[in-house]
Amino acid sequence: MKLSILIPNWNGKRHLEKCLLSIFSHPPSLDYEVIVYDNGSTDGSCEMVKKKFRKVKLIEGEKNKGFAFAVNRMIERAKGEYLGIVNSDIFYNRDPFTPIISFMEEKKEVGVVGPKLLKPEGGIHTTMGRHFPNIYSAFVEITGIAPRLASFFPFYRLSSFIEPPLSHLKEKYTGHVEASFMVVRRKVFEEFGGFDENFFAYYEDLDFQLRIRKKWKVYYMAGVEVYHVGGGSFPSRTKEASRLYIRSFLYYFYKNRPYWEYRVLPFIYLLKGKKEVKECLRERFWIRQEKDLKNG
Repeated sequence: MKLSILIPNWNGKRHLEKCLLSIFSHPPSLDYEVIVYDNGSTDGSCEMVKKKFRKVKLIEGEKNKGFAFAVNRMIERAKGEYLGIVNSDIFYNRDPFTPIISFMEEKKEVGVVGPKLLKPEGGIHTTMGRHFPNIYSAFVEITGIAPRLASFFPFYRLSSFIEPPLSHLKEKYTGHVEASFMVVRRKVFEEFGGFDENFFAYYEDLDFQLRIRKKWKVYYMAGVEVYHVGGGSFPSRTKEASRLYIRSFLYYFYKNRPYWEYRVLPFIYLLKGKKEVKECLRERFWIRQEKDLKNG
């Protein structure tokens, strides 16, 4: 089988139905399967899939264990040579998979491809970047300096890990694309392992692409477009979403950056008034895990 489309879902019934309708209304012109992993939804998502989309392979989890966990379980079941990771709040009007896979068939050095992500209300989600987060780029993003500057100068974003809006209009090799929609060669996951499940949500995609960058290239295909609603499982501006962002960013820095940067990062959040960082620091599951391994 050429392609496995993997969709993690948690209480996103309305978005999930629209996503699946997009896939089956504009199917890839190659052998494919669709797998949905449900993270213990209580909104009738599973019932909807069983009733309306019988071709979908549904995996029902007992509780919400996060995005990375769901994707990894689907990878274990998937049969495709290529794995399309798709958020439940993605939809489109034209098949995006066939042109992406045709490109990857030609460019054997490319391990990951992401399309242009459009906002349904208009505009582009700025999600792609050449660089990976460091303490400088974290400062300009968290404080809002880089996004505000990019709103006036759409070609410039202060060397942030997110490219400015105009950069998203051109196809290019890049450092990372967003896992809300990405196509990955199966062999890349087989070689480097799946997403780190310590990332409940957010930044697992950057961590993964950081791991593979010495062996595989990442490509951004601006000519392929999909719509991303955003906040399909929970609104992105809620306190819980903010806590998960901060939690994952702290872990990303602890895992991948110099220790002093990890120690400075919470103070940047506090400067911005993000008190949720205190809760995340009290949790610090990554520290406890390391101690358990040393004492194990």
